[in-house]
Amino acid sequence: MRGGALKLPFWVGVPMAAALVAATLLLRFQLYSGDDPLLIFFIMPIILSAYFGGMIAGLAGTFLTFAASDYFLLPPLYSLTIEKPGDHLQWTALLVIGVILTLLIEALHRSGRRRERGRQMLAVTLGGINDAVIVTDNRDRISFINLKAELTTGWARADALGRRLAAVFRIVSEQTHQPMESPFEKVMRLGSAVELEDHTLLITKDGRKIPIDGSAAPIQLKDGTVHGVVMVLRDFTERKRALARAEYLASFPELSPGLVIEVNLAGEMTFCNPATTKTLRDLGMDEGDYTGLLPDDLGMILQNWDKEHESTLLREIKLEDRVFEETVHLVPQFTVARIYAYDITGRR
Repeated sequence: MRGGALKLPFWVGVPMAAALVAATLLLRFQLYSGDDPLLIFFIMPIILSAYFGGMIAGLAGTFLTFAASDYFLLPPLYSLTIEKPGDHLQWTALLVIGVILTLLIEALHRSGRRRERGRQMLAVTLGGINDAVIVTDNRDRISFINLKAELTTGWARADALGRRLAAVFRIVSEQTHQPMESPFEKVMRLGSAVELEDHTLLITKDGRKIPIDGSAAPIQLKDGTVHGVVMVLRDFTERKRALARAEYLASFPELSPGLVIEVNLAGEMTFCNPATTKTLRDLGMDEGDYTGLLPDDLGMILQNWDKEHESTLLREIKLEDRVFEETVHLVPQFTVARIYAYDITGRR
């Protein structure tokens, strides 16, 4: 499809133009037997020839009409001369109008082809990205959905196109499982881009509920008119698992009964767990007295540390009447030293 019509090759379009002119000439003889040539009838075969056959067929139809009307309709008949000035004016006007119409229709074809190429390039671009993309028109009808969006929602493109967004993109709150506002309606209401709310669940076509995040934005023309809405979505399942795993791992130093202290290259504490704070408090100290828990040679360790490799050193310190066995772990990728201390006073 090009420019909204099937454009025939010129070797088909030109014979079609000739057939249309001949059919119009016969129709003119059948419907009217007077002297008026009624050249206005011949605008239609020119339009049809240009629309379906392109510029070559349109110009062919124009010049065939130009010749046929002179030969068969304008006196003297069966001659290429014209007697009446008025007929000559009509005949010339027909030629000019035919050429103009052909050129205008060809411009329409070219504009349509450019739009189609733009749509195809956009579809290829959006289809190739790793995020799910759904585009709607300004009536809330889905006009584009890429492969990732098909896989995420469970809706095939053929089934999704033309449907309202809420039918394909059904979202509920993870906490309440109550339906949430459609991104299309929210964008149209606010007139700006919006983010999906936290803890949003997408109900897929087969009934699965998956956590998602993403955003929606209006598609605006130069005059500010909203032409539709584009949504970019991501399946949050794996990321949510990763975050849960990170939170789980992060809970270890918090829950550890042993002391965990992290210091930067200057020897300043950047983290200590609750067990460290409790130990200092039991000894009548506060968090600012953490230096008492650091090895005496920590400054030299940090100064001479090979920043390219991880290192682990063992130390033992005494604080008040308590003895602590310490593992000093040097972490180059974070440029910190982590100290894990255990009270071994009882063992001593």
